[in-house]
Amino acid sequence: MHVSFGSITATGGIENPGSGDWQATKGPIGHYTVDVDVAASAHPIVIATGSVTGDELASDNVLAVVVESETRFTVSSRDVAGWRENQFQDAGFSFVCFWP
Repeated sequence: MHVSFGSITATGGIENPGSGDWQATKGPIGHYTVDVDVAASAHPIVIATGSVTGDELASDNVLAVVVESETRFTVSSRDVAGWRENQFQDAGFSFVCFWP
């Protein structure tokens, strides 16, 4: 089993390189793409959790993960309360991917 993991800042930068075999791209507000450099023949199981270090406005965000291929997934972050309620909002997160 291969495992990739790391943490991404709200601006799309690397907060913790973790396994070091991935790169992130920041898209529109609240959207991130993660590409993993691994030889895989199946889609991974991906878990992501928000991190609000230095950004308390994102403490109530909900994340959605979409696995697009064997080596790519997207994360979107949406605010659920306050002045940006139900809008996409930049937020840092950590993730872990498992391949069979």
